[in-house]
Amino acid sequence: MKLRTPADRFENLEDYPFKENYLELENLRMHYVSEGLKASKEVVVCLHGEPSWSYLYRHMIPPLAERFRILSPDLIGFGKSDKLPSTSDYSFHFHYNTIVAFFKRLKLKNVTLVMQDWGGVLGLVYAANHPEIIKRMVIMNTGLPGHGLNQGSRLKTGLALTAFLGWRTFSKLFDKRMPVSKVIAAVTCPLFRLSKEVERASNAPFPSAEYKAGA
Repeated sequence: MKLRTPADRFENLEDYPFKENYLELENLRMHYVSEGLKASKEVVVCLHGEPSWSYLYRHMIPPLAERFRILSPDLIGFGKSDKLPSTSDYSFHFHYNTIVAFFKRLKLKNVTLVMQDWGGVLGLVYAANHPEIIKRMVIMNTGLPGHGLNQGSRLKTGLALTAFLGWRTFSKLFDKRMPVSKVIAAVTCPLFRLSKEVERASNAPFPSAEYKAGA
């Protein structure tokens, strides 16, 4: 079974006027933003984190679109993409294979990969496995899990692991009751309140708890 967020949840979102684009991947509909110069030899791909969606990049897309083709997909379970109802439906490999299929279906190359949070955990692995496609990377608030080769890198891995385990404990505690807009506010702008419009956009993909399994 799959869930699809009603379209009216996304009507008139502030600073998000972008046309909808969809791919069918394994019987699931994946939404993505596609703006800018279609004939550009360089493509910017923006991967969002958890529990956000392509709305995260709403202010970056217009200026980048003046020079490049810019794409920003919504991972399955987020944004305007289809949702699956059980947490067991989601895994690293599930999301990673979706990203691989997205790049392959759109025949992307000369990519600047912009990655935030979980978008980086996925995107950095993709870049390591497909270096011929990636031209440059912009890495924000993310990391690549792995084994350290010296004391310094082990320390970094330890800090990343601590942050991940903290998030896992938090997400298990709230499960499908996760307060999505509050999580985004705490992570992205802890010193400021989100506007009501940004709160609405953050919660838009999730009309009820059953839609939040991916988050």
